[in-house]
Amino acid sequence: MFKKFPILFVDDDANIRGLGAEILREDGYTVLEAADASDAIRMLEDHPTVGLLFTDISMPGLCGYVLADMAVTRWPHLRVLYTTALLKTAVIDTQRGSFHGEMLVKPYSAARLTAAIAGSLARARPSDTGWGDTQRRK
Repeated sequence: MFKKFPILFVDDDANIRGLGAEILREDGYTVLEAADASDAIRMLEDHPTVGLLFTDISMPGLCGYVLADMAVTRWPHLRVLYTTALLKTAVIDTQRGSFHGEMLVKPYSAARLTAAIAGSLARARPSDTGWGDTQRRK
């Protein structure tokens, strides 16, 4: 049901991003890719029907928490799934932004990735305004 909504995969590591995106595409998802928060915001502006932001927490520039704050403010229908290999850093980084979703710790298997994505898309956001609502908040 939720596979019709694109996923935005944000990770500064091109190998992780490319492999993860390919796994999700093979599972039937449409996947957009971004290397950092700035690219991710541009992708969301171009593709406001993205249903899930899957973002690394520790990236150059803005961290995944700040990216999620910005994205959920403008696109309240957006679900968020975080990932990191650095849990200690992830806990510290919560001081820089709010926590809007669940966490998938690296390294993860293809099965864990697809299960986490499906679970995140299936869960309702507390501020969910409906899947058809693509109006941006300014």
